[in-house]
Amino acid sequence: WCFGAWSYAQQDDAVRTACLVIGIAAALGVAVLIALSLKTHADVLKDIMGEPMRFAGKVDGWYYALTVGVNVMLAWPLTSFFADPAKEGVHSAVVCSLCLVLCDIFIIPTLLRNYVEFDGKGNLLIVFGFQKATYPVSKIRRLRETSNPLASLAASFDRIELRIGYEELMIAVKDKEEFFA
Repeated sequence: WCFGAWSYAQQDDAVRTACLVIGIAAALGVAVLIALSLKTHADVLKDIMGEPMRFAGKVDGWYYALTVGVNVMLAWPLTSFFADPAKEGVHSAVVCSLCLVLCDIFIIPTLLRNYVEFDGKGNLLIVFGFQKATYPVSKIRRLRETSNPLASLAASFDRIELRIGYEELMIAVKDKEEFFA
């Protein structure tokens, strides 16, 4: 490089201009090759990792019935209060209203935010209400169908049991066949 720079400095203006044009063209060519190489690597990674895939969570009828039942049981004393406020007392209405609101704050989001997603970066994202957990797909040791009624991130007994590392959890998705594919 030193010799090239010294000989370049010794030339007249026409040779310097020609060398500059050739150098700029070579630099642009190298930049294009690097960009194409990066695009090829990105495409290969995209093929390996894949596009993000989202699976809607499954919600059974019993979960809807439980939600309605809890709301009815907590709202029933409120109807008594509105029918005869003097008999029931304001304190019971406030307590029932507070319990109703708190239960709905935790139950309704599980109906609205319930999905499982492969993010395309090698992670499994599980969202159930306010709960959100991310696990590396490479750490999944076992997947199997189950109807285990234990507490889980699922609003259905038609579940998938995941063993991730030493942790075991259950999810429910609407399209199990697509999830296992």
